[in-house]
Formats: sequence, structure tokens, C-alpha cells
Amino acid sequence: MKKKALIILCTFGIIYISVVFTYKIGEERKRIRCMDNIEILEKAKMRFGATYGAGLGSKISMKVLKSYIGEESEKLRCPCGGKYILNEVGEPIICSCHRQENM
Repeated sequence: MKKKALIILCTFGIIYISVVFTYKIGEERKRIRCMDNIEILEKAKMRFGATYGAGLGSKISMKVLKSYIGEESEKLRCPCGGKYILNEVGEPIICSCHRQENM
């Protein structure tokens, strides 16, 4: 009887660890994808600044950035549903879901 209980307990433990591990991997993938999107947006922001001579503190809209990125811009969404906060030229882009300090 004790042997069966131990086997059941070990089985549930393995299942629990597998579920938690799978969840953590999925969250990490989302975070990495978000970071990749921010990097693409940052590069477009730098091109905008270089093209128009926009100095530090210049504001920019997502619409303008999307024109620099092209068709791929429609795919640039945070996998967790966060919104990208562009900030001014010279300031980092931040995701409302994956705050900058977490990256």
C-alpha cells in the first residue's frame, strides 16, 4: 500500500514539475519575442532620428515607425498583449507587460 502511494506521489510530482517547466519556457519565449520586437522598433527609431535629424527628446509615433519597418510591422505585437511605449528619441522603448527593468 505504501509503495503504491509513493508511486502515485512521485507521478504527480513529475507531472507538476513538467507543467511548471513548460509554463516557464513559454513565458521566457514570450519575453524574448517581446525583446526582439523592441529591438526592431529601436532600430527603426534610430533610422527615423538619423533621416530627419530628430534630436534627443523628439517625439515619434508608431505609425511613422511602421513606415520604416514595412510589412513586418503588423507582426510587432507583444505576445502577452502588452503595449509598446515609444518614448522620445534617445529614450528606450518599454513594453507595458515586460517592463524594461525585467529585460
